[in-house]
Amino acid sequence: HGAVQRVHADYTSDNGPMKLRELVDAGVVPAESVADADKRGWSIVNVWRSIDVVNPVQSLPLAVLDASTVKTDDTFTYALVMEEGREQPLVGFNNGVSYSDAHEWYYFSKMTHDEALLFYTYDDSFASSDPRFVFHTAIDTGAGPDALPRRSIECRCLVLF
Repeated sequence: HGAVQRVHADYTSDNGPMKLRELVDAGVVPAESVADADKRGWSIVNVWRSIDVVNPVQSLPLAVLDASTVKTDDTFTYALVMEEGREQPLVGFNNGVSYSDAHEWYYFSKMTHDEALLFYTYDDSFASSDPRFVFHTAIDTGAGPDALPRRSIECRCLVLF
């Protein structure tokens, strides 16, 4: 789909656990491995990296928002409606965040194929604290018209511990 230039966290408090149940129901994750998920920690993490084996990322690098600078009141949930090639629209939900001067952002310019960024998008082990999401986006750093387009991949992983 290309780089997403919208600040978001991939899961909400509701659809994080729904994704876990969906994976169990589909047989992707054995039910016995999550039978005591409420007694153990689990997370959904993203692994993001460049797939250009020659050139570092030149445009639209990934930026992440320091979760410790986000207040619960800064966040909101919004609907994603995907209609491409579907008879019925698929509706999902993401977390968004309102602007705050207190937010601290970090971006990873010129990442190479040998580097990867790992960050959590849902973390149930912190269920009693806030925040538990890492907001992220692709940012325009003003690389210019000659910059190569970003070529990257992300993989979401379910982690049980």
